[in-house]
Amino acid sequence: MDILIKLVEEERVLQFDTFSHSRALELGNFLADRARDKNLAIAIHIDRNGQSLFHYALPGTTIDNDLWLAGKINVVYYFQHSSYYVKKMLLSKDKEMKKDLFLDPGRYRASGGAFPIIVKGSGIVAAAAVSGLPDKDDHEFLTEAIGSFLEL
Repeated sequence: MDILIKLVEEERVLQFDTFSHSRALELGNFLADRARDKNLAIAIHIDRNGQSLFHYALPGTTIDNDLWLAGKINVVYYFQHSSYYVKKMLLSKDKEMKKDLFLDPGRYRASGGAFPIIVKGSGIVAAAAVSGLPDKDDHEFLTEAIGSFLEL
């Protein structure tokens, strides 16, 4: 299956019935527990239109992880897709953020690890992100964890 089709399918499947501040806390804690269980050095962030709903940095992370989290989340809001989808889409079209889209690569980071929080029937209401692993691994950790959290 083409990777872009697979990534769009993930976004179609990994949707929430509702999403609130308390649900963000539950998801954030779920991600943090899962990362601790796997002994991963990642930072986790859940954002709703610029408002931080959850943030946790496991031991071994740095401020660089926070900068990557922000850039990946900006990509989700701008493109309305996961940051990994955007990376793969740009690669497939031989496009670059700065040169072709005039987006500051310091503020917009098309790298795996941020995923839209989509409420069925409403669209994107928030974004969740992790940073600390290679981008494909960040994406897979996040999407697998969201799937488990949603009991899919």
